[in-house]
Amino acid sequence: MRLLLWCSLLLLASWSVLAQTAGERPRVAHRYVIHRLTLTIVADSSDLDVPFTSGQLQGILSQQASDISVPSRILREITYNGLAVPDFPRPITLIVARAYAQSVEHDLRYFDRAAADQDVLRLSDYLNQFGYHDAQVRYVFRIRDHGRNNQLEYVLHLGKRYWLDTVIVGGIETLPADVRASAEQVIAAVPLRQPYQEDRIRAMVETLLDTLRNRGYVGAGFAQQRDSVTGQIVRVLPAVASDTVTKRDRVTITIAPGRRARVGDISIADSTRGNPIVGAELKQRQLAVAPGQWYSPLRIERSIANLMALGTFDRIWADTASVSDSLINIRLHLYYRRVWEASVGWFFNSTFPDNFNNTGIDLSYIHRNMFNAAQAVTMYVRPTLRNTSYFAQILPDSGLGRTFAIVDKDLEAGALFTQPDWLRLGDRFRLDASAQLIASYRFVVDPFKLFSLSFRAGVMVPLSGFDERLQFDVIMEANRPERFDEAVERAVQRNPTIDSMLIRETLEQYRLLNSYTGGQLRWTSAIVALRYFRDFRNDVFYPSRGNTLTMFIESTVARLLSGYSQAQMTYTTYHPVGSGVAAFKFRGGWIWWHDPATTIVPFDRHYFAGGAISIRGYPSRQLVDLQSGGTNPSEVGTLTNYIGSGTIIELSAELRYTLSYYEALGEFLASQVSRLGIVFFADAGNAFNRLTRESYGTARSGDVLNPSRWAWVIGSGIRYALPAGPARLDFGLRVYDPMQPDRRWITQRSVLGSIEWQIGIGHAF
Repeated sequence: MRLLLWCSLLLLASWSVLAQTAGERPRVAHRYVIHRLTLTIVADSSDLDVPFTSGQLQGILSQQASDISVPSRILREITYNGLAVPDFPRPITLIVARAYAQSVEHDLRYFDRAAADQDVLRLSDYLNQFGYHDAQVRYVFRIRDHGRNNQLEYVLHLGKRYWLDTVIVGGIETLPADVRASAEQVIAAVPLRQPYQEDRIRAMVETLLDTLRNRGYVGAGFAQQRDSVTGQIVRVLPAVASDTVTKRDRVTITIAPGRRARVGDISIADSTRGNPIVGAELKQRQLAVAPGQWYSPLRIERSIANLMALGTFDRIWADTASVSDSLINIRLHLYYRRVWEASVGWFFNSTFPDNFNNTGIDLSYIHRNMFNAAQAVTMYVRPTLRNTSYFAQILPDSGLGRTFAIVDKDLEAGALFTQPDWLRLGDRFRLDASAQLIASYRFVVDPFKLFSLSFRAGVMVPLSGFDERLQFDVIMEANRPERFDEAVERAVQRNPTIDSMLIRETLEQYRLLNSYTGGQLRWTSAIVALRYFRDFRNDVFYPSRGNTLTMFIESTVARLLSGYSQAQMTYTTYHPVGSGVAAFKFRGGWIWWHDPATTIVPFDRHYFAGGAISIRGYPSRQLVDLQSGGTNPSEVGTLTNYIGSGTIIELSAELRYTLSYYEALGEFLASQVSRLGIVFFADAGNAFNRLTRESYGTARSGDVLNPSRWAWVIGSGIRYALPAGPARLDFGLRVYDPMQPDRRWITQRSVLGSIEWQIGIGHAF
C-alpha cells in the first residue's frame, strides 16, 4: 500500500512538470511604470485656507513618477514606433530599445500596491497633524495607452478641520513662581480657537522643556508611568481629545521637571599643541555661566561661542559631572589652532558701491595670538585687476596689451589688528576693537596714478553672534596724485571727436585733488561711519533660505578736500521654489555732496550701474540716467569709468535651478552635469545725479522712483558650481532702455543688438 502511494506521488509530480514545460508559458507578474503622479485635494466648502499644496504632499510619498529625460523619451518613441511598424528594420529597433533600457535603468519608478497602501497611511497621518481628523485618502492607478502613459492618483477628501480649543499642561504647579511664570508664558503663546496644527504644539513643548532645562531642571521631560500590559515604564505623551460634534480639540501634556541643579566648579583644560596660551582673565570673561548659578545648557553654548569668536581655538567641547543631585561641575576642553599662517592664493571678489568684480593674487600672513590675549595681526599684499567683466568685454576689440593698460588696477598692502572683547557694555554687549592701515597704488587713467593711504579705527558690537553686528569706524585718508596733467592731455588727443571741455569736466574731481595736494601726500578725508550687518542665509555661497541686510551711513567731519554724506541699504532674500531657489535683491543709495565747487566725493564712494553684479543688460559702469547724467556714456567712452553718480536704485529677481545627477551618463559625466545650473533673471534700476558740478542734484526723489527712467532687463544664464560660488555666464536683454530715448522698447530695436553678456564668479547677489 505504501509503495502504491509513493508511485502515485511520483506520477503526479511528473505530470505537473510536463504540464509546465509542454503547455503554456508560466505567467510572470507585469510591472507597470508610473508615468504621472497627481494628488487631488477635495477641501470642505468652509475651508478657505488649506495649509499645504499637492506639490508639498508629493514630497512625503514613496511612490513617485518616473523622471525620464528628453533624450530617453525620444528613444522610447522610436522603440515603440519601430515595434508597431512591421517594415521598420528590426536590428535598428533592437539597438534603440537596448539604448533606451540602459538610459532609463535608474529613472523608472514602478507601481507597488503595498507601497501605495503605506502612502495612504502616511498621508492620513500627515493630514491628521493639521486637524483633518476625519480625512479620507484613497488612490487609483490607471493603465493607459498600453502601459505607456500610466497615472497614479491620490484623492484626499479633507472633511471639516478641527480647531484647537484648550491646552492643559500638568506638572508645573510646584515650580517656583518665576519659573512657573516663564512656563505659562510659553504655553500662552500657542494660539487657541484656531485650526489645529501639531507642529505648533510640538514647538511649544520643545520650548517649554528648554525653558525648564535652562533654569536648572536638567532632566525635564515628559512624565512617566508603568504600562498596564507590559509592566514597563513608558513616557506619557501628549494626548489629543477630539469632540466630533463641535470639531474641537483639547491637548493634555504632563511634564516631569525633575530635580533642580546648580553649577559647581568650572575648570578649563588648554590643549595648546605648542601654541602660546590665551590669558586666563580673557577666557574667564567669555564665560556666560558662573558657579552657583542654575545650570543652563544655553549658557554653556553661549560660553563656547564666545570662546570660539576669539579665533584662537580649533574646537571646544564641554564635559559635565554630577557631584550630587543638585550640583554639576563643568570642564571646558580648548583645542588651539596653529597660531600663525602664511598663504598665497588667487582671489575673486565683488565690491560696493562701484559694482565691480575683481580678481588678483593675495599674499597674507596672520598671527592669531600676538600678545596672549587673542589679538590677531594680519598683513597682506594684494595686486588686483578691477572690473574683470569690463576687461573681458573689451579684450576682443582692444587686445591684451591695450586692455590691460586702460583697465583699472591697483597694488594694495595693508595691516589689520583686532582685539576681541576689548570692552563690555553690561552683560549682553561686548565691543571688539580693530585698527587697519592700507596703502594702495592705483592706475586710474593712463598715465594718471594715485597713491592712497588710509587709516581706520573702529569697534564692532556682535548682536547675534557673527551673523548680526553693528560697527562704528573713524577713517582718515591721504592721497598723492601723479601725472594728472599729462593724463588729461593724452585723453584729449586720443578722443578727438569728443569736446575737450567735456573730458575736462569728467575729470574735474581729479583736477581738484591734484591742485589740493600739489603732488604731495596730504590728508584729504576724515570720515565717521556707522554700519549694520545681518546675514541669516543658510549657506554663504549657495543660499536657498534666509536673508541679508546691510545698512550704513557715513559723513566727512573735518574741513578737508572731501565733503559728503552717504546712506545706503542692500537687502537680499532667498526662498525655495520646488527644486529651485527664488532670490530677490533691493539696493538703494544716496550721496549728499556738501559743496561741488570746492570739495570732492572720493572715487570709491561713487555709484555705478551696469555690469555683472548690477543691471546685467549693460556693460560695467555704462548705465546712467541721461537727464541727470550730463551725457551719454557712449559719447565719452572709457572716461565714464572714473566719475560715477550720487544716487542709485537697483531691483533684481532670479530663479535658480541646478541640474540633477543622471546616472545613465556615467559617473564622471553625470557629476559634471550635476554641477551645471540655469538661471532666469530680471533687473531694473539706474544711476542718477552724476557727480559733476552741472549734473549733480538735477534728479529728485520723485525722478529716482519713476520706473520710466529705469532700465528694465530680462535674461538667463548658466552656472558651474565651484567651492567658492558658481562660475557664471549671463545674457541680459534690454527690454526697456532709457538711454535710447527714440528706441526705448525692444520692439523698436534689434534683439541681437540689445543683448549684453557678463561673466563672473559667485552669484550676482
